[in-house]
Amino acid sequence: MNTGLTFPSFDEIENLEQKTARYRINSEKTVPVTGPPGTGKSTVISHCCFDLLKDDYFPILVTAPTNVMIDSILSKIDSLLQRMKIQLPNGFVIRYGNVANLNRTYNHLTKYTFDNIVEDYCSSCYSNGYNNFYNKISIAKDFFQNARIILTTDYSAKDLGNIIEVGAVIVDEAGLVGLDRMGMLFSSLRDNNGKIIVIGDDKQLPPVSHDYISESLFNRILGHFPTTLLKREYRFNKDILDLINPYYDFKLEADFSVMNISTADIAKKSYGGINNNLSRILKHEKNVVFVDTNGAYKEEKHFTNKGEVAIIKEIADGCLSMGIKDIIVTTPYKQQERLCNFYLQKGVRIGTIDEFQGQEAEVTIISMVRSNNKQNYKEAIGFVNIPRSCVAFSRSKRKTIIVGDGNTLIRNKFLSKSIDTITRKEGFLIWSK
Repeated sequence: MNTGLTFPSFDEIENLEQKTARYRINSEKTVPVTGPPGTGKSTVISHCCFDLLKDDYFPILVTAPTNVMIDSILSKIDSLLQRMKIQLPNGFVIRYGNVANLNRTYNHLTKYTFDNIVEDYCSSCYSNGYNNFYNKISIAKDFFQNARIILTTDYSAKDLGNIIEVGAVIVDEAGLVGLDRMGMLFSSLRDNNGKIIVIGDDKQLPPVSHDYISESLFNRILGHFPTTLLKREYRFNKDILDLINPYYDFKLEADFSVMNISTADIAKKSYGGINNNLSRILKHEKNVVFVDTNGAYKEEKHFTNKGEVAIIKEIADGCLSMGIKDIIVTTPYKQQERLCNFYLQKGVRIGTIDEFQGQEAEVTIISMVRSNNKQNYKEAIGFVNIPRSCVAFSRSKRKTIIVGDGNTLIRNKFLSKSIDTITRKEGFLIWSK
């Protein structure tokens, strides 16, 4: 493996907090970085990978809880290399694990997948008549041991513990990673002079609780090391930022490049139908909308709400008629997700809020489901807690549409403030039959 490559500094697009985080990562051994939605966590990770390579902290193990998150980081690394016109040797960067999503969404990045790298090498050996002298397992092991950047999920990282000794471990979305994964993540770290970088958001969803383990790796490290907060967000406009900013003590600010973006920038035409509800909801100047069902559609067993699904179907169809195709429909409840999958058009991304953490779309439509007369607010709201709401509200770039029963949701202070914020922006409407 050629280790004599040199890399530029990649300084041209960073803000002050990103540079601070990068400096700390270069100079300290254990660094937590707090990255709220859209603040450029992947940018920090991709830049720091090449910084660490220059300082001989290789191989670098980059992990995240899901394959979708890992593929996003790989895409950022590849974009960086393409922009700087850097050609890397085969096997310098390895994407290991399940690559089904990569094949669908980032097909041009399959050159980094472990299977493709090994197959290409073995095919080359075979064509040159050396096939009998090579063992595929030993070849694979050699590639891992000579790689400089390895990307995989925190779960798949367990396969590498006895194969490689890494100089740095970077954990993205570490707030979703439980302490039970700590051993497998750091087992391959050098005994001395290794680095640990955890990047996450303690304001969003915690790890899925198994038995007694519910604390995240990120929170545990935050308890011992100071964090650097990334404040500038590059995903959504200021109206969407205003929904979640109270949760971050109003410390976040929208970058100029996204501050005023809206669906007018991407729609092929305005809504031309006769549905008065949709005419109001789909106006380009309405970046945040709360559609109040006003108690007309009560929640049913297994936390489903067919009335909300019907409304969301009309909204999604309206967006599609305008030429807006990048749409997420999300909900806190799995059964409601299944209903949406049954009734909505194909092509719209549908899933639970937990599944969509770390993802984004041009438009997000949220089914809150809960509509009841329960007096205890925890029973009334249930799964619709603050972190889950915060994740849901921050998936979209240009428009967030929340469908729910206002009288039920205002029992939660955060949701009540969010509805007030939308009302001040003239985005509140009661769905009319």
